[in-house]
Amino acid sequence: MYGTTDRYGWTYGTTFERLLDSLKNRKASGICTTTSLVRRRRWIRTRKCLSQTAKSSYINDIETLRAAYNRLDSAIHDKKEDFKRVLIFENHRKQLFQYLSLAAYQRLLESPNMLQRYLLKLRRLRQVRNGIVCVLVWTLNSLNPSGSSLV
Repeated sequence: MYGTTDRYGWTYGTTFERLLDSLKNRKASGICTTTSLVRRRRWIRTRKCLSQTAKSSYINDIETLRAAYNRLDSAIHDKKEDFKRVLIFENHRKQLFQYLSLAAYQRLLESPNMLQRYLLKLRRLRQVRNGIVCVLVWTLNSLNPSGSSLV
């Protein structure tokens, strides 16, 4: 199919169309001239017959590589699943952190108001206590027949 080639496997022609025609007719030239504008390389693969032991060794090597590939593929799949679970966990952790941070911030904003409410309740309790003490003193004084103040 090729015709002649140079020592590196090249055939030469003036155009690709003429080169392909000469290749089909087995008249391609392996000589580069001044009119040669295109070239094509002939790839030659050499093969040699393997002995039976070499064939079995080659087959064993292929099986070992296939087993290693399957183990790696399984490990990669497991790691992908682990990574997905870590991403889901991190997403939940992030949402929970945002929720707790917001709740803590709201509690922090509420704490001065709560302190003011507790102070107001304490003042009211003092007023009530003072009022009860006043009533008790008045009651005790009014019950005292001698007219002198007991308190």
